Amino acid sequence: MQRLIFRQHTARFALLPLGCGLLLASLLAQEGNVLQADKLDTKEESRLREYQYGKKSIESDNPQEKAEIKQLLEKASKYHAYRLTWPRYQGEAVLDDTSKGDTKTMHMLVQETCQLVVVYDPTRKPVDPAQFSRQLEFSREFGRLLAGDLRKVLKNDKPITRINGARILAHLGRAGIEEAVDPLVEILQDPNENDAVKLYACRGLKDFLAVKQPDRKREQAVIQALVELVKQRAATGTGVVEEDDAIRYVRREALRALAESRYPNAAASGKAEDATAYWLLRVARRDRLQPEPSLAEQLEAAIGVCKLLPKLSKDYNLEAAAHHVGRFIVDFAGQSSNRAPGVPWKVYAARLSAALDELQARAAGLPAEKKIAQMVPLAKAALEPLEKGGNANPAALERWLDANPPANQVVFTGIPDSVVRSPDAGGN
Repeated sequence: MQRLIFRQHTARFALLPLGCGLLLASLLAQEGNVLQADKLDTKEESRLREYQYGKKSIESDNPQEKAEIKQLLEKASKYHAYRLTWPRYQGEAVLDDTSKGDTKTMHMLVQETCQLVVVYDPTRKPVDPAQFSRQLEFSREFGRLLAGDLRKVLKNDKPITRINGARILAHLGRAGIEEAVDPLVEILQDPNENDAVKLYACRGLKDFLAVKQPDRKREQAVIQALVELVKQRAATGTGVVEEDDAIRYVRREALRALAESRYPNAAASGKAEDATAYWLLRVARRDRLQPEPSLAEQLEAAIGVCKLLPKLSKDYNLEAAAHHVGRFIVDFAGQSSNRAPGVPWKVYAARLSAALDELQARAAGLPAEKKIAQMVPLAKAALEPLEKGGNANPAALERWLDANPPANQVVFTGIPDSVVRSPDAGGN
């Protein structure tokens, strides 16, 4: 009996190293998922604020001072980025006392960080142009560093951390920080990333493209990633209302971003499924998408078509694209007669009317100019009563569209399968 008891205890002790090893491995893995950074002391915080508000310039002819500024900005960037990975802000209990008295939430961290990077508003004249120039100078450099540090944060296994990292990157995109583009694109390219993170990536790319064009390589990567996201979300319907609505919500943000991308077709593949205008038109016409596009998605897609620059894609059939926009407006006017609750019909009509002006301006000097010049006034006249609270009247527009079909149905003359179908598959 004693020998048996001894053997049992020996077996338990033999398992202790294995158990400790597994525990240690788990702790190390958790530690590796947390990015460490030192908090700025009071003096460093004060210096950072001077640069943030443009009271001092981050540029210096003094090598030592220049090195100190660089060191401060790098330390501040890591602190503001890496703390998103800390368990205390992820809603988890911590084993030490370092978080005592810290009542900040993840949302507060995002706000604090975004305030450090100013978004330029050309409509507002700064009180002190020189000070504002220094402020922008700081924002660009700090934003550049922050984008690089947030790239590491996006590898964290906690969705709350990645979502809020993407929120800050989206703000950097709005501020025109080009270094934010790459991690935003990587978010869209990650097949395992959740849609909440991708939503903010789409917003960041949209806002960036609205204020600045990246270099050509980056621009192509952005467009390709957005098109791929729309393509993926065109055949992912589940039949579950909540899930399909979530798909539509993210897809709409991708469409808004594509609307700022200028190129009707930036792909070198020669395939319709890789072309921006093709997908915008398919969404606008509700052509073979699951889940079927919402009205809000159709609107964003139609507006996006109007904003594209046809001269950037020589094989782009602007006549066919404009015809589909006209058909969408007829469909939109018909839906507006029901006045579905929760739909800002006046706002939608006004946005479409402004987009039509852009479409006509972009057609100047092109073969489709004459037809578009005839269609746009009819389309605007159909929308005008709706803008004023009345009922849209698309009858004249519909008659014109019936009498003036495009000479060629393809969206791109060199791509035979780039034909967009009407919702009833009639092809008009």
